[in-house]
Amino acid sequence: MDIAKGEKVEAELTHLIERRHDRRVVEEGHRPSEEMYEESTRRYQEQMRVRARYEWVLHHTAQAERLRRTLEALASHHEAQAAKLIDVQPDTLGGELALPREYVNLERLMGPTRDWQGEGGK
Repeated sequence: MDIAKGEKVEAELTHLIERRHDRRVVEEGHRPSEEMYEESTRRYQEQMRVRARYEWVLHHTAQAERLRRTLEALASHHEAQAAKLIDVQPDTLGGELALPREYVNLERLMGPTRDWQGEGGK
């Protein structure tokens, strides 16, 4: 019984508060404090969007720099390894290997290619 009575009182209070609020809005309109709150909220959300966008810019530029350093080092490493295998130094002009003419045609160097069944190719 006590729970039902408490719920009834709570419903009456809610109805009273809503009725007074509706009457005040009709008579006075929205209060300036509500408009200021809405404007403050809008400004804050815009600042958060700008901050998030700036943080993403920092993330992407830093990641690009890390990848650039890593990949350049990786490419140089592989060029050096290839140079060791064929006893030539990387060309200073483009960072590409200057292969002797006999290495250009790998099929001639390695013999006929084999297909997936191990049979001779072309």
